[in-house]
Amino acid sequence: MLLEREGSLAVLSEEDGPDLVAATFEAALQRHGVDPARPYVLFIGRGTRQKGIIYLVDAIPQIDPGLQIVLCAGAPDTPEIGREMAARVEAVRAERSGVIWLREMLPRREVIQLYEHAAVF
Repeated sequence: MLLEREGSLAVLSEEDGPDLVAATFEAALQRHGVDPARPYVLFIGRGTRQKGIIYLVDAIPQIDPGLQIVLCAGAPDTPEIGREMAARVEAVRAERSGVIWLREMLPRREVIQLYEHAAVF
């Protein structure tokens, strides 16, 4: 099933079976609660003021509720920023569904899967 290697990314052929390829690339989404059938906005970065994630979280109520919001944001600069982020994400989650916050650093293969399926990043 492994046809060739480009860097650390394994390339699979559709001939290996579309179901296998789809399952491979949706595994991380399902593991983290992302519905692969629904589009999503993706943020990947550290939880810092410089990255602007607080602005994105504040804007979530204005984003189409049909879109999921996936925030891969860990390692806040300070405990204060971590608490602020947690409070704002919980406030937004109280108002709408589909907001997924992944606080841990993800393996590269999972990050690739998340980028692969994102409608906007």
